[in-house]
Amino acid sequence: MAQKLLPLRKRSEFLAAHRGEKRRGALFLLELKKRMPVKAGFLSPRLGLTVARKNGNAVCRNRIKRRLRAALRVGAIAELAAAQTDYVIIARPEILTVPFARLIEELRRRIGGKPGVRQNLPAAAEKQGQARRAE
Repeated sequence: MAQKLLPLRKRSEFLAAHRGEKRRGALFLLELKKRMPVKAGFLSPRLGLTVARKNGNAVCRNRIKRRLRAALRVGAIAELAAAQTDYVIIARPEILTVPFARLIEELRRRIGGKPGVRQNLPAAAEKQGQARRAE
């Protein structure tokens, strides 16, 4: 059975996800946090969308949210989401201009990524980080 992304509703849920892991991308910032199950039936992943006013007027912000929801639905992103995890997507205005396929690809890469692994680092920065750890 396909799992469904349930919505985050309360401010406290968004703040809890903010204290968790962050995965940065060109189109959005993904914040995620594993949650403790309160009841046995609450295993589904939950998702919240945040689009700040700096992204444009209400029409632009709503268009960004609609585009994100459509990409989540079409890209079958719920299948990649980990159970008992809260996700918050903080959108950037570039979401409106990129091709839809790239948006889906970016969502799949961020949500399906391994926890604690930094993604999309340039090779030079990655080598520099390894050199620092070796010292």
